[in-house]
Amino acid sequence: MKVILLKSVSKLGQAGEVKDVSDGYARNYLLPNQLASLVTQQRLVELQSDKSRQERLARKSLLSAKQTKQALDGRLFTLKAMANAQGTLFAGVTASAISDILKTKGYEIQPSMIELPQPLKHTGDHKVAIDFGDQKRAVITISIIPLRDH
Repeated sequence: MKVILLKSVSKLGQAGEVKDVSDGYARNYLLPNQLASLVTQQRLVELQSDKSRQERLARKSLLSAKQTKQALDGRLFTLKAMANAQGTLFAGVTASAISDILKTKGYEIQPSMIELPQPLKHTGDHKVAIDFGDQKRAVITISIIPLRDH
């Protein structure tokens, strides 16, 4: 019996794949648990349109990532933060804070994309890498200027 997997099933396949399984496995496990549906012409057409839509979105996302990487690579971003006289920050600058700075400048960068093993704790210039996947990285400079209470 041919079925279209609605969800990923271990040792069988990923969601969206068409598989040939035994009638009993389909009737007793896959169909009742809504892990698969029977193959019909309409379902095959829906599956093809879903795949083509996902491919278009993936291409668009890849193009957007390339453009963002090129726009960001080598740029300098300035941040003011409270620091003591020695230049140590009272609160470290995290990937989330860097993401917020980039968002205010119009770049949609998630904190998980920013490679920052530890928060930045000192004033000055810091090189920070942004990972766009597929071995695409942009390196930006975060310049932290001390903001002191007077």
